[in-house]
Amino acid sequence: VLTDLLPAIETLYTGLSLLKDFSSIGPELMGVDSIKRYLVLGQSADELRATGGFVSAIWVVTFVDAVLTDIEYYDVVMVDDWERLHLYPKAPIGLEEHMNANVWLLRDVSWEPDFPMTARTAADMFRIGQLQEVDGVIALNQWTLLGVVQALQSIPSPEGGGVLNSRNLLRRLEQGSDEYGRAYMDLVLQGILQRLDYSLSISTLIKVASAVQTSLEERDLLLYVDDPGLQSQIAKYSWDGR
Repeated sequence: VLTDLLPAIETLYTGLSLLKDFSSIGPELMGVDSIKRYLVLGQSADELRATGGFVSAIWVVTFVDAVLTDIEYYDVVMVDDWERLHLYPKAPIGLEEHMNANVWLLRDVSWEPDFPMTARTAADMFRIGQLQEVDGVIALNQWTLLGVVQALQSIPSPEGGGVLNSRNLLRRLEQGSDEYGRAYMDLVLQGILQRLDYSLSISTLIKVASAVQTSLEERDLLLYVDDPGLQSQIAKYSWDGR
């Protein structure tokens, strides 16, 4: 019986650990009495890159007084300003030699293994391409989405009919992207947020927190903020991907 309880105990421990650690930085991270905007890089580990995968989707999330108020999706192919390519950094030599890249674009930003460096470069590129400043950069891949969906048990299917769950999510992500384009990942994210917006049980909330903590520990979810004090706290928990 004790053996059967161990997975539940581990989930409870990791979930509560995240809630404890996050409580010290969460309010500042989400902008209590302020506005915070973060660039989110959706990385695909199927095309492996140094910080977790090829950038296949981009969002900007906005918090006002610690409340999530907006999520805006950007097509990764359209986010760069092709009229201002001369302002972009020169492509890293490996990218230039093996992929014939003349400039370094946002979709290829995950080239360096040090995430704070990657995050600062991504923020600079987004500023050139969209003339927008952000307060930090978050990177996640499909394993993060899978963990959260597993904690929620299921989310609505973007196509309608049926649901997405941990058994079919990765297959449906691949099929949906082929059929509907890169924006399919945004539809999946909206489904996750829709489920999180419901009144969830304490046990489900702890499972979600545990899934996020696991993603942070396994470097499937990385955080960077343009605030040295807050970033040092993130680094203390090894969430920064240095």
